Amino acid sequence: MRPIVWPVLVPTTLIFGAEGAAMVVLGLSAIAGGASLALAALVVATVGIGQLAGSIPAGQLTTRYGERRVLVVASLASTVTWAGAALVSSPAALAAVGFVGGVASAAFAVARQSYTIDVVPHAYRARAMSLLGGSGRVGLVLGPLAGAGLQVWFGLAGGFVVASAAAALAALTLLVVREPGDRGVAGAAGSSPAATASLPATSRDRAAAQDAVASDPRRTTRPATLRELVRAHASVLATVGIGVVVINLARSLRPVLVPLALSEAGADAHTTSLVVAAAAAAELMLFYPAGVVMDRYGRRVVAVSCSGVMGVGLILMGALGALEGLAGIVAGAVLLGIGSGIGSGVVKTLGADAAPVRDRATFLGVWNVLGETGGAAGPLALSALTAVASLAGAGVVLGVVALAGAVGLTRWLSPGRAGPWARPGAAAGA
Repeated sequence: MRPIVWPVLVPTTLIFGAEGAAMVVLGLSAIAGGASLALAALVVATVGIGQLAGSIPAGQLTTRYGERRVLVVASLASTVTWAGAALVSSPAALAAVGFVGGVASAAFAVARQSYTIDVVPHAYRARAMSLLGGSGRVGLVLGPLAGAGLQVWFGLAGGFVVASAAAALAALTLLVVREPGDRGVAGAAGSSPAATASLPATSRDRAAAQDAVASDPRRTTRPATLRELVRAHASVLATVGIGVVVINLARSLRPVLVPLALSEAGADAHTTSLVVAAAAAAELMLFYPAGVVMDRYGRRVVAVSCSGVMGVGLILMGALGALEGLAGIVAGAVLLGIGSGIGSGVVKTLGADAAPVRDRATFLGVWNVLGETGGAAGPLALSALTAVASLAGAGVVLGVVALAGAVGLTRWLSPGRAGPWARPGAAAGA
């Protein structure tokens, strides 16, 4: 994991810290500028909209200009964006800032994932992706804490000052740290005898075949168009990709559903904070063990467990929360944290496994769109179901959706099914 500590993990912690610090005060700044609660929520949502809109272009830019350049430019863009947020007050300007910040975040996310695939051997890929997810979660905790400290002197602008400074430190780190000398060997497992030996036979064959195609002088150098790329990988995108949407949908519900359910049950702000912190702690404790399990026992056991445990947690929050009140909600919230922690890095790992050698960054951009779609759909689905039924009913329905995703992933990630996760001989027998 040493090759990614300074080039990837430290900048990731800083960038997510910047985003966390900015997100806390973005909506509050909009309210201070005269926005209603609904408009302030929309201003905060522009960050997610920017991430959704920027993922595919970010992949295409990474393919064209390389990961390192995109990482540096995205960090500098975040620096300028969050610094600008401290200077504006109108909701419209803050919405524009949030959108640009989201686009920069998407570019950073795609480039860091593609870079990590290059420098980490396949046998340690899941651990690396879990560390990526874990470093982001650490940043989301530290950023708001630092922002809260600076707000004593600068008010709401203190959060944006912390965000800009953290992004600037990320850019500086990326500019100073040297790239590993064996870049590109580790990720392309077929190019390294040591790395190749650690792969299952089908992964070795697939890597070797990709290397052979990539080195063919008769092969065109034209990057695949987005349509060609989606068509070539339609079977994975329409199956495991749907599972990714469901995982991120369930994961996005915890920060929205838990406070609302606790409030409905009559819990005070102190109790709510403790429950939210307990769920976050459960998630943080599991992110590295999740990667170890994925590398040793396969992606399916982690992906299925992640979606399944979160599904049970949502159902507990809905059903037991309505019957038992606070105890059921607390149990469900902790299970949501455990399920999310179990699946730390699983979405990135599955995307890395499925990505082709050529046009990899563009594919990862498409993959990230699926994840962002699930993340955006969760709160919207919760709102709609609560409007037509109840908060408890919405939890149960969305829990069933998560369980259905676990069932689908059990089949789609089966080692007997042809594809990136097939066991030796599966493709031939299919």
